[in-house]
Amino acid sequence: MKRLINWDAHIETSGRRLGEARLTTTRTGQGHDELSAYMDILSHDILNNNQAILSCIEFITTSPALDERSREYTAKAAVKVNISTLMFESIRELCLANQSETPPLRPMDLSELLVDAVQALSRLFPRVTVTTSEGLDKTAPSIMGNQMASDLVLMALVNLALLDKSEDGRIDIGIGESGPEHVDVLLSSRHIRIPSAFLEHDAPHLTSDSRSKMVRVAGFLLARLMTKALDGAFEVRGGTDGHPDEGCTIRISLRREGLQ
Repeated sequence: MKRLINWDAHIETSGRRLGEARLTTTRTGQGHDELSAYMDILSHDILNNNQAILSCIEFITTSPALDERSREYTAKAAVKVNISTLMFESIRELCLANQSETPPLRPMDLSELLVDAVQALSRLFPRVTVTTSEGLDKTAPSIMGNQMASDLVLMALVNLALLDKSEDGRIDIGIGESGPEHVDVLLSSRHIRIPSAFLEHDAPHLTSDSRSKMVRVAGFLLARLMTKALDGAFEVRGGTDGHPDEGCTIRISLRREGLQ
């Protein structure tokens, strides 16, 4: 059987090209609108490529001659490409938001949003167990958002799962409040460590060398930008409830329904 493509390298290369395009455009002094247009076009191209790759993977997995080890490898490859697609769809949403073309905010059921995100995560990472606060499906308030709100929560969950290398990953979800105008979604895991550079700096203030290491938390970076676009806040801190020296906690603050 022919050697399969290195999917990790493919996704890493796509991300690096995207970053290079951003840096080149910024250095030439072009405006944010033009930058967003280029990023939108590039995202379209990568999304099309990813769909072609997924079609190839589906074709490979239907072969009766495929051994179990190769089948497992292609399944992991499909997960990687699906995550890449999620990331670039999020980039497109950010590009549209930068050009004021994002859909208007509307009331959204936070409980339903979280259930959908957990189900999507389970399809990508069956080994990861997600636990929610008691009664969360009935007590979560509504928020103001759009598709970006759903995608950023899933993006944060996916990045947590990617960083969790344990055999039985676990993510806890809770709801809190950071004031009368916002609702907090709290995601925590005791099994991972967040790169210190991410906790201490924003991506634009990192050196090029440090940015290359930040690919591990690219989902958090995108989720942070998407939350800001929704007039919210995104915070990552070390430690979890009762375990200040273990894992990390993510706080996603979203606007409460009814506030203009």
